[in-house]
Amino acid sequence: MEIQYFCRLTPLGEYFLGGEKTFDFGNAKADSKNNYFIHSEEEISQATVLGMLRFVMLKKNQLLSDGWKDQSKVQEQNALIGKTGFSINENQNTLCDYGKLKSISPVLVYQGEKALVHMPLNHKVYKVNNEEKQKNQKYTPFRMKEAGYSDIGEMTWLPEDFVAKDGLSYDYMQPEDKTIVEKGAVFQKQNRTRVSKVSQEDGFFKKTYQFLGKGYSFGFYATMEEDWCKEEEITDEIVYLGQEKSAFLLSFEKKEQTDLFAAWDDNTDKAYQIYYTLSDTYLANFAEIKETLCYGIIDKKSYRFLTKKAGADYVCSRKMSERFQFVKAGSIFYVRKEREQDFIRALSMNQLQQIGFNYVRKMGD
Repeated sequence: MEIQYFCRLTPLGEYFLGGEKTFDFGNAKADSKNNYFIHSEEEISQATVLGMLRFVMLKKNQLLSDGWKDQSKVQEQNALIGKTGFSINENQNTLCDYGKLKSISPVLVYQGEKALVHMPLNHKVYKVNNEEKQKNQKYTPFRMKEAGYSDIGEMTWLPEDFVAKDGLSYDYMQPEDKTIVEKGAVFQKQNRTRVSKVSQEDGFFKKTYQFLGKGYSFGFYATMEEDWCKEEEITDEIVYLGQEKSAFLLSFEKKEQTDLFAAWDDNTDKAYQIYYTLSDTYLANFAEIKETLCYGIIDKKSYRFLTKKAGADYVCSRKMSERFQFVKAGSIFYVRKEREQDFIRALSMNQLQQIGFNYVRKMGD
């Protein structure tokens, strides 16, 4: 029998989550460290949460190895958390074996008990009221209009009320009532100057740390087999995440996941259907996706993942994966209705969805 937990991660201070400019494993060459201004990612990645949960599962069952070469508990470890880690490969439609951990939902920001999602990028930032420019306080999608036929004879659409000077919104939204929560209220920054131990030049560099505003936390749902741990052991746990082992409080609550967008009307009478990326989403073949669209408003980010190879010790056994381009959460696709199934099929990658990537949903206009 499977059971679902709501897992909350509350930072116990400022935190630093490494990104593309800070990703190294101890043996990096000097020329890979010549970044004089490096900053923490704001949100915890899905792959980080997967690794954290598997570690906590081992710890709560007293199955952590005593050193890198300790092989005495391998069979029990494999039964509990599976043999392999996460990777992106050609077999994305085959579910991974993570033992008694079955799936993870997208990691979201929480304001108390309310989930926040990334503002859809088709949000119109400002409105004009009596010739005065004011910020929209609720999600207000662009009005789309037909823009003529493309060179292959298909109708294209454009947002008729987009104002380039207003830009796009990277705030957050309460999905229940579409109220906007400004990003500056959620994430705040702290700059610190550090000294590099390996630089041959000026050894000073600046790091930007993140911390959450009061009352905010991260949260996600995990589906596990009921006997993954003794009931009395399912207690709060302090975990350490990121390049600098930032401390977070992890809590578990038995709770079924609900549809955040249940009250939304996802119908449209246009020739397109809007799709919104709730989580970061990997597109294996963007050319294939592009053929299904009449318009899109997307932003991208780079991902690398920690992978394992044969090695004599822990440091030598780790390496970076190749760089993958993901579409950021909040991106919008206007999909031709006659190509909807092709679009859905291109994004349906079970291994990625198993750990919270590639979650998309319909939206109305």
